[in-house]
Amino acid sequence: MWDLFKLQVKAVMESSPASSDDLAKVIATAYDNVVKLPPSGDLSWKNAVENGNVQLLENIIRIVLIQQSRSEVQLPIINAIANGFVAYWGGATLQRTLIPILPAPGAISNILVTQNMVVNPGIQVSIPFTYEGLDNVDGFLNKLIQAANIHLFTVSGWTFTTSAYPAGVTGPGYLPWQGFSVGGNPVDFSSFSPSAFETDPRVLAELKARFGGTIVDPTELKSKAELEAEALIRAADAQKEAAASVGGSVYGGNQDSNLNEIAAAANKFGITNPKLIIALQANALKETGGRVIVENVNYTKNSRARLEEIFGARIRRLSDAELAQIQTSPETFANYIYGAKGNSLGNTQPGDGYAFRGRGFIQITGRANYAAASKALYGDDRLLKNPDLLNDPKAAAEASAWFINRSLDNFARKMNINKNDLTQEQATHLITSIVAGKPIDKNGTGFLTTTALGKANDYAAQLSARNTNALAAVTKPGSGTTAGG
Repeated sequence: MWDLFKLQVKAVMESSPASSDDLAKVIATAYDNVVKLPPSGDLSWKNAVENGNVQLLENIIRIVLIQQSRSEVQLPIINAIANGFVAYWGGATLQRTLIPILPAPGAISNILVTQNMVVNPGIQVSIPFTYEGLDNVDGFLNKLIQAANIHLFTVSGWTFTTSAYPAGVTGPGYLPWQGFSVGGNPVDFSSFSPSAFETDPRVLAELKARFGGTIVDPTELKSKAELEAEALIRAADAQKEAAASVGGSVYGGNQDSNLNEIAAAANKFGITNPKLIIALQANALKETGGRVIVENVNYTKNSRARLEEIFGARIRRLSDAELAQIQTSPETFANYIYGAKGNSLGNTQPGDGYAFRGRGFIQITGRANYAAASKALYGDDRLLKNPDLLNDPKAAAEASAWFINRSLDNFARKMNINKNDLTQEQATHLITSIVAGKPIDKNGTGFLTTTALGKANDYAAQLSARNTNALAAVTKPGSGTTAGG
């Protein structure tokens, strides 16, 4: 792979005349090619690069070459170009082709890779070299390849997965990866000491002073990537808990395609503010891990203490004998829990509690909500006749968007939030309150504040970091609380 890189760059260097633009472009493009083609890949799971900052790498190399052309002395050109390699990896992503064999922590196996991100873009390598013209091209390229190879060993990141957990639960997981190799070749450190792994602040400072903000500091890149990774990891932990707690039967679509469906449905039902779309997606992740789920109401083996924690007074009012009676089956439990809410859910017929239990991304619950959603989506009562239609990702997304939009103006007025001009935190607070059925006290200490809103904020941070630009332009398809419950 490096032979191909060397051949392409050497051809341009030995052409006459070779402009700085041409040479910068061929070095950046050839580098981009070799890290994207298997068997190049990370040293842990063997995935090649999906996207890197190739344009930034090209710009940095061009600046370096222009600076050298104007200097009467030899500059540490390889060190400066090595800064471009670090910049290339800032915010880069790897392909998701190969699934890690090692299960995510706590999982039985990994099902698919949802995201492969670079957290640490690596360390700039300092290698002394003096370029002496065309007779020295091979020496220059060999040193440049050495610098690139050693830098790749210092790159690291996280692989995010959908994994299978005990008791049939599917949820998110994550594993670290460390180092990268081009062409599957081992990195040769025989001629380098640990002191070779160092940034060259003098060169970086000189370049930044001369060319302003065009040069990217690798320390800044690393810090930004680590903050994004921390948000993703917090969200993944919360999502894993949500998937485990909701349980139930999981239906079609993967997480990414489902989030796209939700964004498209939001636009269809008049929710076009990107922050509100992120907040709706964050609540879908909080409630069901971004999957279409039918609520698990199998509480036949749960303790009284646990049931009182979840369902409050509806359990506390029961004697031990009465509790044992409703715990005989999921159907009897759901019919009591949701039937007991009376007109608030519209469950008026025997069996309504179980038939109209939570479904979809935000767990639409109750006969009244199914009837209203059916009228909004289809213009008839088909969801009452077949509630499982909400197991389709598109229908679940549209039901979620309809449910939120129905109450958006009322809740915005109650909470004194301008839905057209709001922060991401306000948007998430607003949407999470609608899902919960009442305004959430941000300063409270109960479940809705510490868990529901806290998790929704974590997911919103993840989505904002990953999808801000995409969400703003979405035009096509791709729990804790229950909506109305």
